Amino acid sequence: MAAAAAGVAGVVWYRRRQVARALIRLRQAESDLREVENALEAFVLSGNYIPESVRRPLGAKVVRIAEGSLPPIAKVVRRARDSGMRQESEVALRHGGELRRILENHNDQYVKRVMAEHSKLLVDDLKADEAQRNAIVRDDVRNLVIAGAGSGKTRTIVGRIRFLLEREVPPTAILAVTFTNKATEEMQDRLRQMGVTIADREKGGVTVSTLHSLGKRVVQAVATGPISVADDRWTDSLVAAVLREARTGQDPRLAQLYLKAILNFHRSEDETAPAVGGDKTYRTLRGEHVRSIGERIIADFLFFNHVEYKYEAKASWASVGGGRGAYHPDFALPENEVSIEYWGVNRAGEVPAGWTTSTAEYKRGMAWKRDQFQREGKGLVEFYDYERTEGTLDAALRERLTRAGIVLRPMTFEEVGTSFGDLKYIGSSIEKLLVQFITNARAMRREPKEIQPQLKRSTPRVHHFGLLGIAVLE
Repeated sequence: MAAAAAGVAGVVWYRRRQVARALIRLRQAESDLREVENALEAFVLSGNYIPESVRRPLGAKVVRIAEGSLPPIAKVVRRARDSGMRQESEVALRHGGELRRILENHNDQYVKRVMAEHSKLLVDDLKADEAQRNAIVRDDVRNLVIAGAGSGKTRTIVGRIRFLLEREVPPTAILAVTFTNKATEEMQDRLRQMGVTIADREKGGVTVSTLHSLGKRVVQAVATGPISVADDRWTDSLVAAVLREARTGQDPRLAQLYLKAILNFHRSEDETAPAVGGDKTYRTLRGEHVRSIGERIIADFLFFNHVEYKYEAKASWASVGGGRGAYHPDFALPENEVSIEYWGVNRAGEVPAGWTTSTAEYKRGMAWKRDQFQREGKGLVEFYDYERTEGTLDAALRERLTRAGIVLRPMTFEEVGTSFGDLKYIGSSIEKLLVQFITNARAMRREPKEIQPQLKRSTPRVHHFGLLGIAVLE
């Protein structure tokens, strides 16, 4: 008997504890619902649109109370058979339901009411469809309207401006921003046809502006002096004029930079990367295939500068025999009686890893070849692979060949055009890329001195295009 009594007492104590906890949660839920009601009161009384930044958090809070907090409380209350608490719980449930309906329906009712109040503007004047009317009268802090081509976006924005004016928003407080001058002109014309005053230097009104023009006005407001803005047409004209000067030889420096950009347009490999072995070959501007990137750089340099050469021609004057076959210098310059050897070694005199020829064997070959030139009194100009990887090979070619008495005469545009069939395509591509380069550099406020260091480890295509771009930018 005592045990049974103790069990009953325990159950009673547990249920009372549940009821007490439920009552605390019920009071908290009622407090939270009153907070939501207070937040909505101004919108309900005025009939104004509830911004989504307000409506969504409040809606989530009401759903959490109505579906998460109140049902478990109601379950405990039913078991407790406390009529007062049950009534209080039911009132809270109804209160939550009413707030949910307000949050779900208030804005739709606002839109319908305002559409009816402004039906003359929306239907008679603008002839807007249902979706356009909805977008025009939505009164959120910010409205995102997504629409395809031909769906009436300009009409909707014009309608929004007319709607705001009918709501007595000052014209000077309205700004419409477009991306193109054409869109700006179209919107201004439509508004003027409707009797809307457009702001200009002489008078106030609705401001319709491109994004770039607006940005200039903002900057000019705080700038100490006049500023200039390069639009697309200005940049196109600038690049076209500069390249015309280069093609006609009016600016020799630009002409050389432009020619190098053309000649290196297809050289998109990293030509400073470590040498690799194998049977890979590289095509020169003249159309032959050579055994290394360095040899291609030399061949193209000679070709561009009108230096006649023969690649791996037999040196009949060299001593052979004793296990040695015919000797073929990398490049023979017959008009100058000079040969070029391109040694595939690094600064330590080592050949690249993976070569089948060892460093010791390669050095013996270098010594033998040098001895042949010395013995026969022939001219030899030497270049090294480490000059390629360090990016100094072009400068070394110019300096050493000139010192050897070789005359360098760069190609003209006419000669390049004769030599390369796709010159027109390459020139057009470079011009378009230059326009984008100038636009981006100005937009990011990049100075030539900031761009120059980034070209040091780039591909020949990027390097020579960048040098041309910097010259144009200057």
